[in-house]
Amino acid sequence: MSLRLLNQRQANLSAEQVLSNVQSNGARRSLNTVNSILDRLSANPNGFLNDLDRLGTSVFSNGAKLAPLIQSAFTTIQSSPSLNSSGVTVTPRKDAQGNPINSSEIKIPFSQSIQLGDTSKMKIQAAVFNPSTGKSQLVAIPITSAKINPANNKELLLQTDRLAPKGAAVALASGALKNSSGQSINMPYATFLQSGVDASSFTLANRAFKPTDINLFTQGAYPNSKPVTVASQPVSESTAKSQFNSFMQKKVNQGKIKSTDLTALQQRFDNAKTKQIIPDPNLRAALLSLAGTSFAPAINAILDGDNMSGKPYAGVRFVNDSELSNPGNFGEAFGLPDGRIEIRVNKQLQGEPFQALSGLLAHEAVHQDRANSQHEEVFATFAEGAAYAQQLLVDSSIAQKETLYTRTQNETLLGILNSGKSGFPGVGLFEADHLGSGPARIFPGGRDLPFFNSFDNSIRAIYSNLGTSDTPGNSTTGKYIQNLTGQTASNLGLNTLKLIDGKQKAISNDAAAKQLAAALKLSVS
Repeated sequence: MSLRLLNQRQANLSAEQVLSNVQSNGARRSLNTVNSILDRLSANPNGFLNDLDRLGTSVFSNGAKLAPLIQSAFTTIQSSPSLNSSGVTVTPRKDAQGNPINSSEIKIPFSQSIQLGDTSKMKIQAAVFNPSTGKSQLVAIPITSAKINPANNKELLLQTDRLAPKGAAVALASGALKNSSGQSINMPYATFLQSGVDASSFTLANRAFKPTDINLFTQGAYPNSKPVTVASQPVSESTAKSQFNSFMQKKVNQGKIKSTDLTALQQRFDNAKTKQIIPDPNLRAALLSLAGTSFAPAINAILDGDNMSGKPYAGVRFVNDSELSNPGNFGEAFGLPDGRIEIRVNKQLQGEPFQALSGLLAHEAVHQDRANSQHEEVFATFAEGAAYAQQLLVDSSIAQKETLYTRTQNETLLGILNSGKSGFPGVGLFEADHLGSGPARIFPGGRDLPFFNSFDNSIRAIYSNLGTSDTPGNSTTGKYIQNLTGQTASNLGLNTLKLIDGKQKAISNDAAAKQLAAALKLSVS
């Protein structure tokens, strides 16, 4: 039985139960046993000692007699401050601007005045889930500051180098504290935090996430990864339809859409009007698969004219490089002379998973006029990566395809997962408070470029030729923002990006972020 379990039960343990626990686990845990005895004595010393009278000469499994240990512990506890475990509080810290940071303050109350002793004898440990292994591992949580509360000398204040989780073990070895007279307290204390961040949030507090398989990402971020596979072969109508139906049935099963929604989507997939706008079945599947995501408004924007032109798109089609304004681009939105909009997608992506391509269409549906800016591209690329993330939450195997665009999407998502400022430890756009000193790194172990410190900056570097003025939104972006944050914003500017950084719900909670980290085979720092 672990120290944690002993402490959890100590208030109700009889002396027989404590002894049984000790015997079954061996005297190698004598320190843990002493702590349990001390806790039991604190809770009900007379009842516990009466129990001991009945136990008589019972012994530890290594032969050490229990009675002298109890007597010594009882003498020590009578003269020493006691730790009030139920009064321990854990508070997430913030910076001077009010942004959450990766640190907690732990307040530990005692029954008497205390002074600091040897602070190196103060330890905190907790279990963290490692997405790459699917298992938990024990990590130390360094204490960055230890002091006595200036407002109450019966309270110990500890600050940590990362958010402290519920269930973390705090151990103060003998000599860690002194009494009010300045004498070393020669007894250990231990407690388990009854509050703090949950397990998923603690996983995010141990970022940056680092890839264990760099071949899921491109050489742009990880130069030593293997060359990408170009999936340029078209997908047949029957294959695309079958894959679409199978994937969307999973959304039904997971409660993301209704069975009636699936029927309507299947009909729309085969509809002549839909085929006229989107002849390629893989692109049709990509668009319609956005149903059940935050970016479903792109469907009506493209097929029904719910866009700035007021007309359905002229087309969504694969094209050669020569038909793109910037050869090599994955896709672009074009305004035609008749006022309609067309999305052109590079033919190199014809055979890519439609779930990955859905993010590209969510991105291009943002661009409905000639105005553009760095802010707009950050927003559109976040939509691209977040749409892909929501598809992975339905079927994570897509991330393992190792094709050109899937690996690019994995990279975009990694940048999002390793960012997030105002909603920390949640994921987002701006620089997150990673462990360690120096700037954050969204691609740890990869290229160490100055602008790879946040998703926001990494996208701005790509579009450095654009200005930083706000651009007007449209009905599609307005619905995206509403779905993402529950709030409204008319323009695509810095304030909108700050809203998304703190409130985005595409990666709806820290548990979803942890699931996505597992899909990308990421490890905690």
